[in-house]
Amino acid sequence: MAEYKRWMAYLYNYENGFKKNCVGTARIERRGNEAKTTVAIQVPSLSNEILKNFYYIRTPEGVRGISAGEYATNGSSGIWQISMNADDMGGSGLELERMDGYLICRDSMKYFASAWDDKPLLPTEVYELLQSLEAERNQPMQPDRIELPVEETENQEDD
Repeated sequence: MAEYKRWMAYLYNYENGFKKNCVGTARIERRGNEAKTTVAIQVPSLSNEILKNFYYIRTPEGVRGISAGEYATNGSSGIWQISMNADDMGGSGLELERMDGYLICRDSMKYFASAWDDKPLLPTEVYELLQSLEAERNQPMQPDRIELPVEETENQEDD
């Protein structure tokens, strides 16, 4: 039988960098190489909004986000489920156990987060995370990732 792990994480409302009240939960499960996260939030100030979801990890360069998709609230509440490869979260090459938390963004000043490393998630970190992901999304394909066949041309001179 595949190894099974499960934990619950509370999601807190952050406004202008200050941690406020608990607004929901994230249930994280790992069975073999499948990671499943079930999110449930209730936020009265939301009204049918699309929220960006991320797992995040802290690196020496800053907080790095791994997209978990965008989900809509139904009025002021939302419930959704995310499944990923637990050994390669979002194609990042990182395992679920390396993640430092879960983040749901409305914007960089209003977000909901669960910090599994017990460190606060600052608005500047959220802003930089959102900016770096936007830059990656708008980046053209890197030439070093594409291998094109090289055609040899011969210079023919007319005599």
